Amino acid sequence: MSFDLAKLLRLALQLFCSIIEAVVVTVMFTFLKDQCSLLTFRMNIHVTLSAYKVELAEEASDSEIHLPFS
Repeated sequence: MSFDLAKLLRLALQLFCSIIEAVVVTVMFTFLKDQCSLLTFRMNIHVTLSAYKVELAEEASDSEIHLPFS
């Protein structure tokens, strides 16, 4: 079993983005009562975070990852 740091960091990033997305949507659901506005807002957040995850995954696969404590 090999330890792949880039894969582990990508999974951690995906988990972090999913948690942030869930928190944002939950908070906005509390304040927004209009379902159309909520759906539009959630889709905007989802698309933005998905693009960010893809960009970071591409950067991680294209170059070495340098950790600040290494």
